[in-house]
Amino acid sequence: NILRASVDPLEITEDAVPPLKELTTASMLAVHYENRHLLTDALEGGDTERADAETAYENAVIQSLQPKYPVVAAIRQALEEKAAEMAKSSNSARHALVIDERAIELCGMAMPKLLASVANGSRSVVACRARQDQK
Repeated sequence: NILRASVDPLEITEDAVPPLKELTTASMLAVHYENRHLLTDALEGGDTERADAETAYENAVIQSLQPKYPVVAAIRQALEEKAAEMAKSSNSARHALVIDERAIELCGMAMPKLLASVANGSRSVVACRARQDQK
């Protein structure tokens, strides 16, 4: 373990969350293509419409993946709980995020604001087995 004992990491990796291995890139892309019209619509609106469309897209992606991959809800809940914990704490040094390629793909597509919130509030982010474009 490369993190100090005082650190409370959130680990979203295939090792920590084995059902994540079942989630394929092809299924995530299929869901993205089904719902990308929501993002296209967002480009035509103002800031409020864009934010609403992005939220609608994220919710649509999660709802599409959820029946076949229940792990999506568990990951979202873990990120939400970590974000809430971070909001209550003034000590960012105790927070860390450990994430791998598949989790980056999922979270980057289905819950990017939540992922960014947790990553930005963490003292350290460890990207395991991530592609160069994900780092």
